[in-house]
Amino acid sequence: MAMPTTAKRRQHPRVDPELLRQLDQHAADARPVEAVFTLRGGKTARSAKADETEAAVRRLLRRVEAEVGVPPVNYNVFRNLGTFVVVASPEFVRALAAQGEIATATANRQPQSMVIPPRARRPVPS
Repeated sequence: MAMPTTAKRRQHPRVDPELLRQLDQHAADARPVEAVFTLRGGKTARSAKADETEAAVRRLLRRVEAEVGVPPVNYNVFRNLGTFVVVASPEFVRALAAQGEIATATANRQPQSMVIPPRARRPVPS
């Protein structure tokens, strides 16, 4: 039996381990989770027109809302980047991450600082 081509195989999104941890932690009390999503390549990818990206995200959010029965609390589309951020229930975020249009899902709030500490600090000679 021949292996299906990559385009025909459903590709699973890369999901940030920190996002998975937050989803598990917030599931018990249904607190909203903030997540950043990147759209998969194709018509709605980074090279797409900004209006097409925004329309694709709105369709995606409506579909997930119909699936889980609750809307997102808030969202913002970065039209020229093919990414968007969503604040929603853990159930909504999980369902959204499972959609075929999603390439990556990342926690918006990360526990560690994004600042890279200096190494081998020494005074600058005058």
